[in-house]
Amino acid sequence: MNDFQPDRNYYKPIDKKTNLVKRCVGIAGDSLEVRDGFVYINGKKNELPDRAHLQFSYLVQPKTNQFNPAYLKERYDITDGFGIINNNNTYYFSAISDEALSQFKNHPNVASITPNKKEKGVRDANIFPHDPNYDWNVDFFGPLYIPEEGKTIDINLDVLPLYKRVISEYEGNDVP
Repeated sequence: MNDFQPDRNYYKPIDKKTNLVKRCVGIAGDSLEVRDGFVYINGKKNELPDRAHLQFSYLVQPKTNQFNPAYLKERYDITDGFGIINNNNTYYFSAISDEALSQFKNHPNVASITPNKKEKGVRDANIFPHDPNYDWNVDFFGPLYIPEEGKTIDINLDVLPLYKRVISEYEGNDVP
């Protein structure tokens, strides 16, 4: 799953024409969950159309210092960014498709490619609901029930972090 920066979620549209939704995977009444980087809706793994290409993040260790990640990014059609992350010359690539990975790992200057997966129960403070009681991260998230019209949710201190913003911003109620 792609890592992302939390400030990306706080941009407000300047006008009503700005489209911020890239892809909707769950609708009202669904339970959304991410398990090991894969999306599940109502307990069923989300099946993608053939034209869709899942991308995951990887750590890439080159064999030599003659590693040119910008060239490799373009050559293997890697769409998202990369960066060096330590003194061992390890690179972090935020999104590589399976197709690009199969070609990329055979490059003569690539020593190893390791999936950058987060473990279940390891909290990422940048992930919604940004609450220490939820050990969610980009690879293990939820389940989160998406309320539908006419349904009620018992609000208590355990679930308040999940629905507080909806209650205050979209329903116009004050929440302490």
